[in-house]
Amino acid sequence: MAHKHDINGPDGDILDRVYFCDDYCHRSWCQNQNIDFNGWDGCHELEYDTPCDACDATIYGIDGPFKEWGQDLF
Repeated sequence: MAHKHDINGPDGDILDRVYFCDDYCHRSWCQNQNIDFNGWDGCHELEYDTPCDACDATIYGIDGPFKEWGQDLF
């Protein structure tokens, strides 16, 4: 299950979303970026496999790897 960190603009709209494989990577990334951790935000299901933005580990999605339109899914 993924952890996420939303990066908000001055009006509160989400400008970007960063995904992590665990809470440690989330906290470490925030510390390295000099931004507030803003608390635990984990246990999110992702549709497709996604790399962790801190350590590049694969966060497995419920549908597996992303497939381009028309590719065989099995």
